[in-house]
This record gives sequence, structure tokens and C-alpha cells, in this order.
Amino acid sequence: MRIVRFAYQGKSLYGILRDDLIWPLKQPPFDGLNESGDAIGLTETRLLAPCQPSKIVALGLNYRDHAA
Repeated sequence: MRIVRFAYQGKSLYGILRDDLIWPLKQPPFDGLNESGDAIGLTETRLLAPCQPSKIVALGLNYRDHAA
């Protein structure tokens, strides 16, 4: 079983990938694995990164030129 995040009809969803079918989840997998609805073909979707960060923090002080 593989848990995936995917785009389908303009929405970002989580689902369970089995063979070439994705079974959408009712909620994010962190809240339980409750499947909802019918399976969606893998070719009809676009796989996304496993999670969507709320913010990105970057520091530049690891280079001497930046610190000077």
C-alpha cells in the first residue's frame, strides 16, 4: 500500500495507490485511512509531493561571503 497526494479536477487530495488505481481518502492520512468514493485511474491524475509545507525557512549564513 502506498499513500500518495495527487491533483484531480483542480483539487489536491490524498489517496491509497493500489496497482494503477488511486482510492481517494476522506481526510488527510494523518487523521485515519478512510477511503471515499470510487477509484481514479493513475493516468487521470498528477502525482504531487507527499506534503505541502506551510512555510519555507532558508538561511544564508553557512557561506563566509554572506556572513561578512
